[in-house]
Amino acid sequence: MRLIVFLLKCLVGFLASVGVLALLLVGGLAYLFTQFQGHFEDWTSQEELPSQMVLMLDTAGGMTYGPSGPNLLLSGLGRSPSLIDVMDSLEAAADDPAVKGLVVRLGYGELSAAESQELRSLVSDFQESGKFAIGFAESFGEAGNGTLHYSLATGLDEIWLQPSGSLDLLGFQLETPFFAQLLDDWDIRVRFDQREEYKGLADAMVREDMSPAVRSNLQDLLDSWFSQVAAAIAEGRGISEGRARQLMNQGPYSARDALEAGLVDHLGYWDELLERLPSNGSTSEAANEHASDLVPLADYHSQLESTPKDDSSSIALIYVNGSISLGKAEGGALSAAGTGADRISDAIANAAASEEVKAIILRVESPGGSYVASDTIWREVIKAQQNGLPVIVSMASVAASGGYFIAAPADRILALPGSITGSIGVAGGKLVLSGLWDRLGVNWDGAQAGRNADIWSMNSDFDEEQWQWFQDSLDRVYDDFTGKVAQARGLTEDEIEAAAGGRIWSGADALRVGLVDELGGLRQAIEAASEVADLPSDKPIRLTPYPDPDKELQDWVRRSLSGGIESPEALARLERILILGERLAPFMERIEQLFHDPRSGLLQDSTLTRQ
Repeated sequence: MRLIVFLLKCLVGFLASVGVLALLLVGGLAYLFTQFQGHFEDWTSQEELPSQMVLMLDTAGGMTYGPSGPNLLLSGLGRSPSLIDVMDSLEAAADDPAVKGLVVRLGYGELSAAESQELRSLVSDFQESGKFAIGFAESFGEAGNGTLHYSLATGLDEIWLQPSGSLDLLGFQLETPFFAQLLDDWDIRVRFDQREEYKGLADAMVREDMSPAVRSNLQDLLDSWFSQVAAAIAEGRGISEGRARQLMNQGPYSARDALEAGLVDHLGYWDELLERLPSNGSTSEAANEHASDLVPLADYHSQLESTPKDDSSSIALIYVNGSISLGKAEGGALSAAGTGADRISDAIANAAASEEVKAIILRVESPGGSYVASDTIWREVIKAQQNGLPVIVSMASVAASGGYFIAAPADRILALPGSITGSIGVAGGKLVLSGLWDRLGVNWDGAQAGRNADIWSMNSDFDEEQWQWFQDSLDRVYDDFTGKVAQARGLTEDEIEAAAGGRIWSGADALRVGLVDELGGLRQAIEAASEVADLPSDKPIRLTPYPDPDKELQDWVRRSLSGGIESPEALARLERILILGERLAPFMERIEQLFHDPRSGLLQDSTLTRQ
């Protein structure tokens, strides 16, 4: 409790510089702390882990491809489990005699093909230690992608399904809307173009249906995913791949039908699973007095010891998440920073300048974005390699277009079989709204200095010379993109033509056409980085996130308050509060539980992926 009182004193001292209203707020918080002192003491204390336990992983929120983040108040609201945290926890649990097994809650929430495969791989590594892994789902597909959740489940030793649930083992469907008729009805002219036919971005605005090229490309992607899931089911359930395909084409299934078809092992409720959960094996055994306690994976991870810094080799881990844009593209205090070229380039440069860093892993989860921003990051990757630092790319769910552009020069590229990558193409343009304004009776007028100052205005069309300049720019970008990929990947002219054109690929197919080097997740990328950097196998590997998430948040707060706080003493108090935040992690996690349940409101209905 003294730690909380100290925090309040720091808050009072800091907020004294910003007015009486803030003091009233602190007074209210102090009153709440006083009233609920007993609860806060419980929340801030870490219970000792039981001597015998089974860990629980909840997949409802998918995984976060980023660092765990700074441990400040509410900083993790709504966040899914970090892949790094899951990986570290399962790796430690495999060697921990106190951990007897794992229960995975499945069936609802967002889960991509790549996420399903990465989690399955991590759980498989855990099972190699001889410990069991059991899956439970209320229903596969009522509020999520049943096919992908079930694909993950088939890697487990047993699958439990609630008797009232169902198994939506259906396959995949991708849909996209086409706006040509709507835009035409409102006299909106589309002035987009693309390189080449498979890119498809402009098609949604100029066509009323999917082009044959794009349809064929998407069909190849879905067929690849279908084959991957069929292979996973065949391996996990001990049947032929042909039988697995037949079962997928006969879905959906009621719980009883799924049991009779051999797709699940038990029908039962969550409490029944817990009652029968043993310490060392199949739930078919009768419950015994030595049953293990169930411990959430997050609680287990919170008590893991950090990797020692002494005598360890450091690999920089840089996350490229979201659309790629110019500048910093930073988020706020409660959100992760975006993929700004300056931010990622600085991270690569800082990692390359560190004597401790022996390799860089770029973990890419991005559909692309700005060509210039992507090229800026590409240049920094090249510079790091020129300085003797190997760069490894680990592709997550999506690493396409600009996301592939920055990956191309890497020393080694790894993708999950279900990763979406490629999309080596370019598209752009503008909508011309002059016809719409005429219909609405709106007249735009103004002044202009420079013949082409209006080139990107949506109130006027391209003239002939402007349109030609735009076409030349598309050709220039496409030639640069394909040229850099061909050079980096060692592809001939025919090979790059077959791989590019705007085509998207699954990771498995990208391996076949030479766009990636091997299949695997982050763990395999770490192994590849160690191999390329020739790191000693008898020393631990330390993953160091760049940029440091805690320092980023502290810098953001300082910038946000710059000019509003002039007192050096107040700023010093603020800095102490920020540092204290990291030590209050258990308390913050309890606060998050009060405000957010990751399983609430997760009915998935995407226009791009529907069962």
